Amino acid sequence: MNILIADKLAEKAHRSLENMGCNIIADASLSDERLKQALTEHHIEILVVRSTKVRKEHIDASSSLSLIIRAGAGTNTIDVAYASEKGIYVANCPGKNAIAVAELTIGHLLNLDRRISDGISDLRKGTWNKKEYAKSKGIFGGNIAIIGLGSCGLEVLKRAKAFGMNISVWSRSFSPQKADELGVRYAASPKEAANGADALTVHLALNDSTRNIISSEVLHALNDGAYVINTSRGGIVNEQAILEAIESKNIRAGFDVFIGEPSSSTTEFSSVFTQNSSVYGTHHIGASTIQASEAVAEEVVKIVRNLRNKGTVSNCVNLSKSSPANILLSIRHIDKVGVLARVLDKLRKENHNVQEMENILFSGGKAACAKIHLVGTPSQTVIEDLENDEDIFSVSLTTT
Repeated sequence: MNILIADKLAEKAHRSLENMGCNIIADASLSDERLKQALTEHHIEILVVRSTKVRKEHIDASSSLSLIIRAGAGTNTIDVAYASEKGIYVANCPGKNAIAVAELTIGHLLNLDRRISDGISDLRKGTWNKKEYAKSKGIFGGNIAIIGLGSCGLEVLKRAKAFGMNISVWSRSFSPQKADELGVRYAASPKEAANGADALTVHLALNDSTRNIISSEVLHALNDGAYVINTSRGGIVNEQAILEAIESKNIRAGFDVFIGEPSSSTTEFSSVFTQNSSVYGTHHIGASTIQASEAVAEEVVKIVRNLRNKGTVSNCVNLSKSSPANILLSIRHIDKVGVLARVLDKLRKENHNVQEMENILFSGGKAACAKIHLVGTPSQTVIEDLENDEDIFSVSLTTT
């Protein structure tokens, strides 16, 4: 397998993939036209990226490309819809950086309360200002709203509990029963979760339904002087609404992600939002710990190994969740060359398109069972032809 690693990936992953017999091309600087050229030149079968954008032209660049792996959670940097059109798997590594993100989230929470970074800055300038920095509220017993309870949100919940905070949660898949199990308060909306909260942290993927979901309405439900933290994606929290809440409600914000943030690791970046003295920013480093990087690398290797050894793609995000098939054709047969070819030929002649198919081998390797999902019912003639085949034990139809 020719694998192109177009972003930084822990070196142990390189070694593991090479030990599997894969040919590795690694260049973390690749993007745009250079990425396209590398895909074409090396006949790449698997592309591994993290923040690098994968567009249509990249997907078309190698006719051998069969899998794109996002070495992290989410797939917003990849044109998943076009990959699906071309029959290319897209997989990610969910949850592997959740602890790292949660640790940074709590770091922001403590910094917003104690203004640690401001104090450090003053000390470095030679200013001793104990009076100014001895005014924190403390977070024990405070109310925190967690918006989104995926793997990152759940890790934040655990740490907020350890700090003795009262927790409200809104998440699309969250229920009152789950809230009772976790010992937190269920909220029916982000605004309800934010109502009376001293802090709010958001852990959602960015899409059309989550863009600006933390709006002025949500922010104004918070207590005055509350803390807002975003370590998920820029654009989920409305930055203009935050600036207004800073003025009207004395909000402080801790952000690791920003609208229009640079894709490169080192460059100039400034905005009215990041320059505000009540906004405490970090450089999109939530997942950037050695522990998280190694966990993601191990997951990348696992995905490649499963594809190579089993033909399956772990964590695939672009397989259809439903099928138009309404008939399951089950055929128990002798496991020999040509049996399934005859079955498929008979179905083709009646214009039946196979939506999904699985052939299961029995112990001993002499018999198998093919499960073929179809749209429409094969004619009685086809069924009788199959039943009369000397290599087929039985034929059955089930409506699905």
